[in-house]
Amino acid sequence: MYSIVRMILVIVLVFILFKVIHIKTKKKVLIISLFGLVFYIAIMCTPIENLFISFDTPTEALSYYDPFVGKVIDTVEGNETCMIITQKDVNESGVSYVKKSVDGYKVLSPIHFRYSVKSKLDGHGSIEIFRVFGTSDYYLEGNCISDSGTINKVSDSLNSDIKVILVYGFNKNNVNLKDYLIFGYLNNYENSYSLMIDNTVVELE
Repeated sequence: MYSIVRMILVIVLVFILFKVIHIKTKKKVLIISLFGLVFYIAIMCTPIENLFISFDTPTEALSYYDPFVGKVIDTVEGNETCMIITQKDVNESGVSYVKKSVDGYKVLSPIHFRYSVKSKLDGHGSIEIFRVFGTSDYYLEGNCISDSGTINKVSDSLNSDIKVILVYGFNKNNVNLKDYLIFGYLNNYENSYSLMIDNTVVELE
């Protein structure tokens, strides 16, 4: 719906401009096309709906922004935002964010999503700490591939509620592997943060 609303606005604007601008045809088409493109990019990055609409749940806000994002399998509440875990099929998961307000949940601008603070990438997967741009909310997100069975516990130095979901299992070079999604909200994040998966300390840089 987010994209459809903006396409309708652009079409209406272009139609009005064609009616009110009285110049030669070639210049007219060029000027209106450029103006329509700039206007479309601007409103795609600006959730003007937030001035008028609030959603009761984070799932409703995300479905309005992207109806094809997949099935919501979990949500994590932050102070100013909410992390939403989705899954399209058995081996494809995704992470999205929406904004919180006193009235409910709002769409988060595409240019205000997140940026990486610390990360780790190796043959066993990737783990990153993100801060949602324009907020003080930090989240942990990553995938961990295990060849030693089930991941039983993930903990950190902040006593955060870190969740673990088995995404799917697969076989590689005759070895049975499991891909886990690890995620959570980090309250009062600090630079000395440390993470432990079962009995192994994960070094994030």
